[in-house]
Amino acid sequence: MFGSSIRSSERDTTTFGNDLVIDENLDDTSDLRGNMVNSVAVSMSRRLALKVSLQSLYDHQPAFKEIPLLDAPPPGGVKIGTVLDRLDTLDTIFTASLVVGL
Repeated sequence: MFGSSIRSSERDTTTFGNDLVIDENLDDTSDLRGNMVNSVAVSMSRRLALKVSLQSLYDHQPAFKEIPLLDAPPPGGVKIGTVLDRLDTLDTIFTASLVVGL
């Protein structure tokens, strides 16, 4: 596992951040996962800040999801089994937060 964390402040009101974690399965080296979060926090007052971040999750060997197999097209039809579908290798999550300091 490899990880790094970087913080940088511009003036007294803005903070940039980057967190990176890379995890490799040593039994199967093609099984690699990564998690990176980039963020920006801006102080709006002495006790209030707005923080936005983008998280990227990478999985070289993603899991499978079961999807119902229907006899006829939906909404009718009878479930006759399931099929497997590989999930995406890259997921992204955007968050916005209001941070209150006490």
